[in-house]
Parts: sequence; structure tokens; C-alpha cells
Amino acid sequence: TDQLIGHLVDLTTEGIMLISEDSIELNQQYELRLNLPEEIENSRELRFTAEAMWAKPDVNPEFHDTGFKFIEISPRHLEIIRILIEDFSFQD
Repeated sequence: TDQLIGHLVDLTTEGIMLISEDSIELNQQYELRLNLPEEIENSRELRFTAEAMWAKPDVNPEFHDTGFKFIEISPRHLEIIRILIEDFSFQD
């Protein structure tokens, strides 16, 4: 629907965590698109299916945190996620 449902907070090769103003229904599968901060491997976005697995109130009571598990994601998009994690993660 091209509707914004949240903003990325955390990213792993297993799934994502979003923060959103509205609560997201759990145990549902969603077709999601993640816009990339820059072109990576000739892509500007990732498309995948993920299931909302858990939710909790954010520290800011106006927002909700929701964890999604990847259900269907291409190997190429998983490689892009690995690149994002390497480029943007905090290193000790």
C-alpha cells in the first residue's frame, strides 16, 4: 500500500525491529519495503515478507516497538543486510 508503518530501529539477518506511532497486529505476515540510505549492490530498497512476532511500548509512551521475523527474503537482499550491518553497526 506504500503506507509507512514504522521506522527501522534494529536490523539483523533474522529480522527487524520497527518503532511506530500505531500498534501493529501480531502474528500477521506483512509485505514490507525498506528504503536504503544509499544504493547498495545496485538496489535502493529491499522487499521482503516478515511476520510481526512481538510488540512492547517504547520508552516514549507515544510509540510502539515491534519485532519482525523474515519469512521470505532473497539471498541477495540478505547479503545487502549483512553489508548494512557491517557499515552501520557500532564497533567496540
